[in-house]
Amino acid sequence: MSLCQKCLKDSKKHTEKQWVTHQEELKQANNVKCNLCQKKKGAHSESLWEIHKSVILKAMLKTRHKKLWVIQQGLGLQCPALLDNEFRDQDGMNPTEWLVPIYMECRSCGHFVGDSEMNMADILGKMCLKCFCEETNQEYNWWDVPK
Repeated sequence: MSLCQKCLKDSKKHTEKQWVTHQEELKQANNVKCNLCQKKKGAHSESLWEIHKSVILKAMLKTRHKKLWVIQQGLGLQCPALLDNEFRDQDGMNPTEWLVPIYMECRSCGHFVGDSEMNMADILGKMCLKCFCEETNQEYNWWDVPK
């Protein structure tokens, strides 16, 4: 007995073709890339996927340009970006000079979170490690960042 993760029914209640179809659909859904961290959906928990999705949607609501770009600043990781509202497609303006990166903010202090904090946002409650430690009465040392 195995449970179908698509429809949550027993495999015996499926035809063979239906079972294969559901498993392929799940596999394809897990291969979708996250716009915030560039990892596949299968590498996220359901709540982390929703958090990352909401960060992108919140940023898109603040701008009139809706095309999502990917930029890399220096030797850092690639991150999503949107065009600044002041950008006008005229006078030979270079759109890459007007890109504003999208970062995730700490729910408590409002500072941008790092990569490890972004990947554990569902566990940390959308907070940076410092705020999480303060809220849970733990000692915080900046060098004790989980990997």
